[in-house]
Amino acid sequence: MKYLISGVLLIFLTVALSSTAVCEVAKMTINTDSTWKSIDFEQEGWTTEGYDDSWWEAVQVYDDNPIDQASEIWYPATEQTMTHTAYFRNSYEIEGTKILSGKLHVGSYGNTNGYPATIELYVNNNPLEKITTGYDNPYEVDITSYLMPGKNLITAKVTATHDVGWAMTGLVRYDKVSATSPASPA
Repeated sequence: MKYLISGVLLIFLTVALSSTAVCEVAKMTINTDSTWKSIDFEQEGWTTEGYDDSWWEAVQVYDDNPIDQASEIWYPATEQTMTHTAYFRNSYEIEGTKILSGKLHVGSYGNTNGYPATIELYVNNNPLEKITTGYDNPYEVDITSYLMPGKNLITAKVTATHDVGWAMTGLVRYDKVSATSPASPA
């Protein structure tokens, strides 16, 4: 009887282990940098994946890194002596099967007089809350529910004054491998 119970337990254990999911947590950083594109006027559909941004301009990148590895960016060749609005786009590939978490830190930078910027973020065409941020005061946004495995698009409408640029950095954690492993032969 003792051997029968041990044999049944061994069979159950073998079956349970044969469909174990393999999980590898990976991290990806999202930053504002020279890969972003920009324009200085709004066009219909600019926050959507299918929009053609091939004619948009490369952003102006400033030398400083205000938040971690992110660069302060702005629309090129713009004298900001009064309120100005610019639009920004970039996409990121998440090579995983399940998003575990995603957070962004967003702020305005460049002018030490404390002029605020208003930043409207979109993740995969989903509008997030409107952020008003002053100099060197990053705001944290949870974007976990808006991210998906594969290509993700982040867009921003930024309204600022007096030489203020903006910067963003973020960290996404995801399940890189989530496949069911077949049972190995005995």
